[in-house]
Amino acid sequence: MFDRLVLVTKLTRLEELLSRHHSRSRVAFFLEGRGESIDEFAVEHDRYQAALRTLEGALQRAEPPIARCERSHVSHFDFRARDLVVVLGPDGLFVNIAKYLAGQPVLTVNPDPERIDGVLMRFTPEGVAGMLPKILKDEFRVENVTLAQAATNDGQTLLAVNEFLVGRRDQGSARYRIALRGGEEERQSSSGVLISTGTGSTGWMKSIMAGAMALTGGAPRYAVPFPRDTRSLLFAVREPWESRCTRVSLTHGQVPEGQELTIHSEMAEGGAISSDGVLEDAIDFNAGTSVTIGVAARAARLIIP
Repeated sequence: MFDRLVLVTKLTRLEELLSRHHSRSRVAFFLEGRGESIDEFAVEHDRYQAALRTLEGALQRAEPPIARCERSHVSHFDFRARDLVVVLGPDGLFVNIAKYLAGQPVLTVNPDPERIDGVLMRFTPEGVAGMLPKILKDEFRVENVTLAQAATNDGQTLLAVNEFLVGRRDQGSARYRIALRGGEEERQSSSGVLISTGTGSTGWMKSIMAGAMALTGGAPRYAVPFPRDTRSLLFAVREPWESRCTRVSLTHGQVPEGQELTIHSEMAEGGAISSDGVLEDAIDFNAGTSVTIGVAARAARLIIP
């Protein structure tokens, strides 16, 4: 049995606008002044709130107490070992919270299937009521979602559900040395190195990998996307530049579980390691810093129908 249900929510776009403009009339005036209408924002907000009421009703009929956590507070929330985490929102909300968990199962709920594809959001608000009694009896299946981990030589660590980008905060040219599985280092200049899990391989990695493989005539070739539970990562270098001092032979590859990709910064300032596109918790990656990236020991546990 679970000791607690943790409901993770997010602000709608209308709520974010209201936090700046304080009333619907002011939001409408602001949008209309820029050729937009409040209508789409209002419909999205109303549907999310209706889904939330349905989901809360189902959770309240269950025995465990409910704790609520809004997305902006996830990094500081005290998740407990016997929590059942329930997430209401788009795929990105699962990505936001998964790296802060330590094996707690996650029940993902799509609040608006007409507007949200919800590849990772497996349930509807209406469907939770029928599924919850079985889940509370530990009668459920999970998909293990592989995470990536980055560890620097000064003791900092970061997890990613989709991908890491090792490069510059300003998206300019990054300078570094890179080595795979303890092999020979190569000095490179590029727009950064993207390291992806199976979850992240459905998006940005697809286009970056195509360009990286083209530089080597397509060899070695890797299937992209690949399954979320695959215990390996893929990396690809964005826009590498060959010069007298830099090379472009190590542009892509696989990082199996138990092996690592190592990158040493040669940037005086502005270098960063970001996780899942979030710069707020990025690690500085400047001269004297090295990072090893591999498959994380723990995985996210996604409840499936």
